[in-house]
Amino acid sequence: MEATTFTDSCLYCQSLLPTDKRPYKRYCNSKCRNAAVAQSFRKDNPRTGLPTGTVGAMSELIAAADLMRKGYDVFRSLSPACPCDLAILINDKLLRIEVKTGYRIKSGKLLYAKPLTNRYDIIAVVVGATEVIYTPALPPSSKLPFDFINH
Repeated sequence: MEATTFTDSCLYCQSLLPTDKRPYKRYCNSKCRNAAVAQSFRKDNPRTGLPTGTVGAMSELIAAADLMRKGYDVFRSLSPACPCDLAILINDKLLRIEVKTGYRIKSGKLLYAKPLTNRYDIIAVVVGATEVIYTPALPPSSKLPFDFINH
Protein backbone atom coordinates (compact mmCIF):
# COMPACT_ATOMS: atom_id res chain seq x y z
CA MET A 1 0.00 0.00 0.00
CA GLU A 2 1.40 3.37 -1.02
CA ALA A 3 1.43 6.34 1.30
CA THR A 4 -0.80 9.27 0.40
CA THR A 5 1.06 12.49 -0.37
CA PHE A 6 -0.35 15.97 0.20
CA THR A 7 1.20 18.84 -1.71
CA ASP A 8 -1.56 21.12 -2.99
CA SER A 9 -4.36 22.82 -1.09
CA CYS A 10 -8.06 23.30 -1.85
CA LEU A 11 -8.62 26.57 -3.70
CA TYR A 12 -11.60 27.36 -1.46
CA CYS A 13 -10.88 26.16 2.11
CA GLN A 14 -7.08 25.75 1.81
CA SER A 15 -7.08 22.20 3.27
CA LEU A 16 -4.43 19.86 1.90
CA LEU A 17 -5.32 17.69 -1.10
CA PRO A 18 -4.01 14.19 -1.80
CA THR A 19 -2.16 14.21 -5.11
CA ASP A 20 -1.48 10.50 -5.58
CA LYS A 21 -4.86 9.62 -7.14
CA ARG A 22 -5.92 12.82 -8.91
CA PRO A 23 -3.07 15.31 -9.30
CA TYR A 24 -5.32 17.78 -11.17
CA LYS A 25 -7.84 18.08 -8.31
CA ARG A 26 -8.50 21.70 -7.27
CA TYR A 27 -11.09 21.35 -4.48
CA CYS A 28 -11.34 18.91 -1.57
CA ASN A 29 -15.03 18.12 -2.24
CA SER A 30 -18.08 19.20 -4.22
CA LYS A 31 -19.22 21.50 -1.40
CA CYS A 32 -16.02 23.57 -1.70
CA ARG A 33 -16.22 23.53 -5.51
CA ASN A 34 -19.85 24.75 -5.49
CA ALA A 35 -19.08 27.44 -2.91
CA ALA A 36 -16.13 28.67 -5.01
CA VAL A 37 -18.26 28.81 -8.16
CA ALA A 38 -20.98 30.75 -6.30
CA GLN A 39 -18.41 33.16 -4.89
CA SER A 40 -16.95 33.77 -8.36
CA PHE A 41 -20.44 34.27 -9.82
CA ARG A 42 -21.32 36.87 -7.14
CA LYS A 43 -18.06 38.70 -7.86
CA ASP A 44 -18.79 38.80 -11.61
CA ASN A 45 -22.48 39.71 -11.08
CA PRO A 46 -22.63 42.23 -8.21
CA ARG A 47 -26.43 42.69 -8.23
CA THR A 48 -26.89 39.20 -6.78
CA GLY A 49 -26.58 40.62 -3.23
CA LEU A 50 -29.72 42.75 -3.63
CA PRO A 51 -33.29 41.55 -3.01
CA THR A 52 -34.78 39.93 -6.11
CA GLY A 53 -37.63 42.45 -6.28
CA THR A 54 -35.12 45.31 -6.35
CA VAL A 55 -33.06 43.65 -9.09
CA GLY A 56 -36.22 43.04 -11.14
CA ALA A 57 -37.37 46.65 -10.79
CA MET A 58 -33.91 47.88 -11.79
CA SER A 59 -33.93 45.65 -14.88
CA GLU A 60 -37.37 46.93 -15.90
CA LEU A 61 -36.20 50.54 -15.61
CA ILE A 62 -33.01 49.82 -17.59
CA ALA A 63 -35.04 48.12 -20.35
CA ALA A 64 -37.59 50.98 -20.38
CA ALA A 65 -34.82 53.58 -20.71
CA ASP A 66 -33.18 51.57 -23.51
CA LEU A 67 -36.49 51.34 -25.40
CA MET A 68 -37.13 55.08 -25.00
CA ARG A 69 -33.59 55.79 -26.20
CA LYS A 70 -34.39 53.72 -29.31
CA GLY A 71 -37.46 55.89 -29.99
CA TYR A 72 -40.33 53.74 -28.66
CA ASP A 73 -43.30 54.89 -26.61
CA VAL A 74 -42.99 52.78 -23.44
CA PHE A 75 -45.64 51.85 -20.89
CA ARG A 76 -44.81 50.20 -17.56
CA SER A 77 -47.01 47.86 -15.56
CA LEU A 78 -48.17 49.14 -12.18
CA SER A 79 -48.90 45.73 -10.70
CA PRO A 80 -46.36 42.92 -10.19
CA ALA A 81 -49.15 40.47 -11.14
CA CYS A 82 -49.53 41.81 -14.71
CA PRO A 83 -48.84 39.36 -17.56
CA CYS A 84 -45.98 41.52 -18.89
CA ASP A 85 -43.63 44.16 -17.52
CA LEU A 86 -43.58 46.74 -20.31
CA ALA A 87 -45.47 47.55 -23.49
CA ILE A 88 -44.39 49.54 -26.52
CA LEU A 89 -46.68 51.23 -29.02
CA ILE A 90 -45.85 50.70 -32.69
CA ASN A 91 -48.28 51.76 -35.45
CA ASP A 92 -51.23 51.79 -33.04
CA LYS A 93 -50.41 48.25 -31.84
CA LEU A 94 -49.14 47.36 -28.37
CA LEU A 95 -46.35 44.81 -28.09
CA ARG A 96 -45.95 43.16 -24.67
CA ILE A 97 -42.43 42.89 -23.27
CA GLU A 98 -41.32 40.55 -20.50
CA VAL A 99 -38.13 41.75 -18.79
CA LYS A 100 -35.65 39.24 -17.36
CA THR A 101 -32.38 39.81 -15.54
CA GLY A 102 -29.56 37.90 -17.20
CA TYR A 103 -26.03 37.05 -16.22
CA ARG A 104 -23.01 36.02 -18.23
CA ILE A 105 -20.88 33.15 -17.03
CA LYS A 106 -17.12 33.06 -17.66
CA SER A 107 -17.56 31.36 -21.04
CA GLY A 108 -19.72 34.31 -22.16
CA LYS A 109 -22.94 32.28 -22.22
CA LEU A 110 -26.05 34.22 -21.24
CA LEU A 111 -28.18 32.78 -18.42
CA TYR A 112 -31.65 33.96 -17.45
CA ALA A 113 -34.86 32.44 -16.12
CA LYS A 114 -37.20 31.52 -18.94
CA PRO A 115 -40.70 33.04 -18.58
CA LEU A 116 -43.30 30.66 -17.17
CA THR A 117 -46.05 31.91 -19.46
CA ASN A 118 -46.13 33.01 -23.07
CA ARG A 119 -48.18 36.15 -22.50
CA TYR A 120 -45.58 38.40 -24.08
CA ASP A 121 -44.39 39.30 -27.58
CA ILE A 122 -40.75 40.11 -26.82
CA ILE A 123 -38.33 39.11 -24.06
CA ALA A 124 -35.86 41.80 -22.95
CA VAL A 125 -32.87 40.34 -21.10
CA VAL A 126 -30.96 42.95 -19.09
CA VAL A 127 -27.29 42.17 -18.47
CA GLY A 128 -25.40 44.55 -16.22
CA ALA A 129 -26.35 48.22 -16.30
CA THR A 130 -26.28 48.85 -20.05
CA GLU A 131 -26.78 45.72 -22.16
CA VAL A 132 -30.33 44.76 -23.19
CA ILE A 133 -30.91 41.82 -25.55
CA TYR A 134 -34.31 41.49 -27.27
CA THR A 135 -35.75 38.18 -28.48
CA PRO A 136 -37.09 38.32 -31.14
CA ALA A 137 -35.47 41.51 -32.44
CA LEU A 138 -37.40 44.73 -32.00
CA PRO A 139 -39.41 46.04 -34.95
CA PRO A 140 -38.26 49.42 -36.27
CA SER A 141 -39.43 52.50 -34.39
CA SER A 142 -41.29 55.22 -36.25
CA LYS A 143 -39.45 57.87 -34.19
CA LEU A 144 -35.83 58.81 -34.42
CA PRO A 145 -33.70 57.56 -31.52
CA PHE A 146 -32.64 60.14 -28.94
CA ASP A 147 -29.04 61.25 -29.40
CA PHE A 148 -27.47 61.74 -25.95
CA ILE A 149 -24.21 63.13 -27.36
CA ASN A 150 -25.77 66.12 -29.14
CA HIS A 151 -28.36 67.01 -26.48
